[in-house]
Amino acid sequence: MHKLKLFLIPVWIASCAPATQFVVPEYIGKKLKAEKLILCVNRDRIIINNPDDIADDLGSGSDVEVFYGFFDTTVARAVPIFSNFKSAELKPYPEKDRMQTSTFALGSKAGQINVHLPPQDKPLDLGGVTPTFILFIDLMQIRRDAGSPGMMFMGPKGSSTMSGGRAASLIANVNYVLWDNRAGKVMAYGKTEVSTAFFLAMTRGTWKSNAEDIIRSILQKSPFQKEITATGY
Repeated sequence: MHKLKLFLIPVWIASCAPATQFVVPEYIGKKLKAEKLILCVNRDRIIINNPDDIADDLGSGSDVEVFYGFFDTTVARAVPIFSNFKSAELKPYPEKDRMQTSTFALGSKAGQINVHLPPQDKPLDLGGVTPTFILFIDLMQIRRDAGSPGMMFMGPKGSSTMSGGRAASLIANVNYVLWDNRAGKVMAYGKTEVSTAFFLAMTRGTWKSNAEDIIRSILQKSPFQKEITATGY
């Protein structure tokens, strides 16, 4: 496997927190549409720290394989909702000997990410098909946060108020690159954290919301962001 250090000039996307998602300058301001987005998720780098929840909510079997199958069907529906793509399809991550390790600096406070990508300036063939655009998800870490209780303060006449605390949640951390396969170039890249709160117990719906929010978080910070039209009240 080849190793390549790839340093891009980050373009900051407005946020109160340190930026961790970027669009390459060449693609800033572009509003693109396309028929299909191909997603390649690296199964070797899916890390699930709460496998018992997979078994309880999504089904029995290998936690990674069960999650991958669920993610496949969920994102295929989510991509057209949150972007200008009309459809989406999950395909296996390309073989390691076809890829090279690229490093992206996210800024002094956010560190860097490593993503396995094809060589630049050359379209990638996937099973006899050359996709136009590919979303590479090269690291996905899933965990459950138990949350923390708040403090109860007693007021006059038996009244009470709660302060602080944090809801239990399902959290996904994802490293990704959006790839223009026609030109063999990076369009956008970064890492995102998605948190889905739940009450008492997780359900299949918790996983569905989390997967949809992963896609929304990535594509709403890309040249394929779907424009929201105000309809009035």
